Amino acid sequence: MRVIIIDDEEKARITLANYIKTYCPEIDIAAEAESVETGFQAINLHKPDVVFLDIMLSDGSGFNLLKRFKQIDFKIIFVTSYSQYAIKAFRYSAFDYLLKPIDIDELLTVIERLKLLTAADSAVKLDFLENTMNHPEGTLKKIVLATHNNLYVVDLDDIICCDAEDNYTMFYLANETRILVPRTLKDFEEILHDHHFFRTHKSHLVNFKFITRYTNEDGGCVVLKNGKMIPVSVRKKDALIQLINETGLH
Repeated sequence: MRVIIIDDEEKARITLANYIKTYCPEIDIAAEAESVETGFQAINLHKPDVVFLDIMLSDGSGFNLLKRFKQIDFKIIFVTSYSQYAIKAFRYSAFDYLLKPIDIDELLTVIERLKLLTAADSAVKLDFLENTMNHPEGTLKKIVLATHNNLYVVDLDDIICCDAEDNYTMFYLANETRILVPRTLKDFEEILHDHHFFRTHKSHLVNFKFITRYTNEDGGCVVLKNGKMIPVSVRKKDALIQLINETGLH
């Protein structure tokens, strides 16, 4: 795997390069660059498989660089110390990123996921990511769900619930589609928390808009509009009932 590191901070380039050389011997660092212009030249010269790209460069943004290519035939991993909202945008877009200062475990996880990613995936996600970053915070309506074989752009209002399946998450949609995503339920709880989703149980995340009632049956459950019953853990019960009372749901 041939990679290029593009970052206007020399220290950040050196740190990432050293980590890759130490922990990822199968990766060849073909070049480093510090700007849109030098990055463009390096990519054209070395034809990398992967580009580690900082969002903000000395002469423009990572997006400015990527727009100079008619076709993106390499995978992209953003490296950033950007705002929390930008990080949310990465996660809504299912775009892998590394947050400065770089954590070794996060780097290894991202590199492992590269094996499942194609350059075409990066191009599709990039369009969605840029559109997402141009939306005011709190107005995001869609999310990208990346499986091993497909990318799905899904309306948040169409997600009924999510169930944990080991390190995977199963999404249940209003049209009865099921999508299995290789990320944990905890990841999606953090992403969807501000969009009417409630963690009723360690294994279940529910779109509050689909709850019709709470019942004490079977130790406590919420009943969804499709008739599905989702268990509510003892420690989540009071918070759920309070939320139901506040919204007028009965």
